[in-house]
Amino acid sequence: MNNKNIVIFGAGQTGRGFINRFAQLDGDKTTFIDSNEKLVFDLNKKGLYKIIFSSNRKDLVVNNYVALTLDDPSIDTVLRNADIIFISVGAANVINVGHMLNKIQFYKPINIVTAENGVKVSNAISFLRKKKNIFLCESIIFCTTLKLDKGLDIFSEDLDFFPYDYQQLGQYLPIDWLVPIQNFDILVQRKIYTYNCVSAVIAYLGYYKKYQVFSDAANDKEIEAIVELILKVLNISIAKKYNISLSEQNDFSEKAVIKFKNAKIIDTVSRNCRNVMRKLLPNERLIGPLQLIFDFGYSSKEFLLVIACALFYGTREESYQFDLNTYLKGFPIEWSRVVLKDYNFLINGFSFQSILGKNY
Repeated sequence: MNNKNIVIFGAGQTGRGFINRFAQLDGDKTTFIDSNEKLVFDLNKKGLYKIIFSSNRKDLVVNNYVALTLDDPSIDTVLRNADIIFISVGAANVINVGHMLNKIQFYKPINIVTAENGVKVSNAISFLRKKKNIFLCESIIFCTTLKLDKGLDIFSEDLDFFPYDYQQLGQYLPIDWLVPIQNFDILVQRKIYTYNCVSAVIAYLGYYKKYQVFSDAANDKEIEAIVELILKVLNISIAKKYNISLSEQNDFSEKAVIKFKNAKIIDTVSRNCRNVMRKLLPNERLIGPLQLIFDFGYSSKEFLLVIACALFYGTREESYQFDLNTYLKGFPIEWSRVVLKDYNFLINGFSFQSILGKNY
């Protein structure tokens, strides 16, 4: 299927830095739809931007696109003529796009793919499945893309893996660069409990050690050792939970660690720490994996220290919405005692080594 019409809701880091790279390489025409009027103006005025990769891969010049604002009168026609529509606007905004698409009368079958990181993101717009000609599924983004300080260019990890939920869609997408995945929910959960978890572990430990650059924290020998100890029990628990081989999960987590250590990916500790309230929810990247470890009869004082570091961050950087006592009351008693003790050590300036009693 050549010369496809690709529509991407969201011209941000993922939309223009990851999804559109494949369309560009395939010679497809992309239409970005975005609420940011200045971004739309700049994209159309300049007519091109570059994707700059973290490896020695040649920069990709992207120029086969147009950009529209949400109130552009041509949107209905553009959507009806699309071969595939991607939604990459942040999970909280997916429903707004869904309502917009619900008003369109599609005269041919159309595939709609949410390109967000989260669990069951498409549930927010499941009402679209009731409409004739609409096929809806989820994809997941493993690739890190970062907006550069100036201009439209995007810095990107050199990773082209773009999986989608084949079972949810009920058919294969006629696009070679999308990878059909069975048991997609398991892949999503493993990503959250591995990639997102390790990212949070590095971020909150790194915050306490006053790192600013994320890869610097990831390459800190003490933090590296703590991550390794956590993954030792977490990987076993994930393998048991999702009935996969331990070697497969070990490889999966190793790729995450390598990614976060890559100094060419210029990310910040602060970006990975923010929204700590959400990251401490029961099914999120910290409490979920920690509970899984305990469910399989393991323990991890290193992981409990990470939770204390997250609380340490929250009480200092997001205190306007953060109540330490609320979180401690929500923890099992065997956790809360250790976490509170570790937290008190942290506010008194103790080192990780002195708290854990280890010599890394």
